[in-house]
Amino acid sequence: MSPEALEQLSAGMDSDAHELLESLPASWLSHDSTEKHKTTGTSATKCDAMSSDPLALSINMISTLSRAAFISQKPGSSPTASSEEQSLLQRTLYLYKLSAIAIIRQKLSDASSINDPNVFQGIITLAGCEFMAGSPAEGRLHLEACLEIARARGGLDTLLNSELESLSLTDFSTAALSGNLPIVSVGEIEAAIQARRPKPRNSASLVESGFSKLQCLLTKQALQLREGLINLFYTTTEINQAASRSPKSQEYKDFHLRGLLAGYQLCHGQQPDAKNSSANAMEARLCESLRIAGTLLVAIACLKEIPREHLFERLTEDLMLRMQHITASYLPRPAIPAMLWVCFIGAYCASTSAKQAFFLQYISQLASFLDLEKWKYVREQLRRFPYLDSVFNAPFDEIWNSAAFWSGSMEWE
Repeated sequence: MSPEALEQLSAGMDSDAHELLESLPASWLSHDSTEKHKTTGTSATKCDAMSSDPLALSINMISTLSRAAFISQKPGSSPTASSEEQSLLQRTLYLYKLSAIAIIRQKLSDASSINDPNVFQGIITLAGCEFMAGSPAEGRLHLEACLEIARARGGLDTLLNSELESLSLTDFSTAALSGNLPIVSVGEIEAAIQARRPKPRNSASLVESGFSKLQCLLTKQALQLREGLINLFYTTTEINQAASRSPKSQEYKDFHLRGLLAGYQLCHGQQPDAKNSSANAMEARLCESLRIAGTLLVAIACLKEIPREHLFERLTEDLMLRMQHITASYLPRPAIPAMLWVCFIGAYCASTSAKQAFFLQYISQLASFLDLEKWKYVREQLRRFPYLDSVFNAPFDEIWNSAAFWSGSMEWE
């Protein structure tokens, strides 16, 4: 696209974009995409302040409109978007994507532009918007371009902290949605994170967690799964301890990177379905249930500002599929508390009452096997696994009460 054509395209978009943003409900926009004019009190986007940089403007608009498109298409979204509003939203988003891609291609014709943070962030934004659109294959293409840029710079170690976090977050979420491996290897991402956030020597181990007696995690094949679960257990344990000191302590800042490393390990820890015997099949389904629950926990903690309901939907359906073939009464005793943890995570992320009921029935059955009748004892069991006090305490208590209603033999608290 020539500079003249690009300028004409941008002018056409900008004439409609402001009017479109003004018409969108505030609930469809990201928290930092709008602000009030101090003088008039009317809504204005931060894009106005970046209009001198066409790429920065396009990046901001793509992010804002992608979030609006995602929310407007959710079942039961309020207010409901008309077909005309949907069409205008999608058309404007499409044009800004074309604009951003054209600008990035022009910039990359100059080799020095690989160091331009706007170029890198622009490609990451495009990948993230494909994740929101439910198109992980397209997002992966953008991520591959980001990885090429990072390697051209000299590797992941050369990325800014914000660039590494954006890349790893988008790579993890795209991989989790698609069921494929991330584009960055575990070794690469671990080395980059370790250089920035060295793991303390007194970090948690397998022995300290509820995973310690699970034979299915002790095989060579389960190495990445085991490492991911223990990394997640260590990180959540540190955050719970830090909460008593300061909610803004370094452990909180470290979670995204260390939690995302666990996510990478879990994505690489997929277990093939065992076909040799029913015992092997049971172990494979148990391992996959643990892996999916861990992946959900990473998404819960790290994707707070990103629409993620479609990822929850995909993962909970996968989890239910594995669990349908697990008979609770046949589980080895050490696996029962682990599956209890899995079921609470599943119930937390379930999108419908029918899906939550699936997990509630399992919870009531597993709790009876463990002779658990009170929430405080259930919580003690759950905290032997990856668990975030500030996130889970209240909703898990409600889940327990719902499970108690199903059972009729457990105490509500």
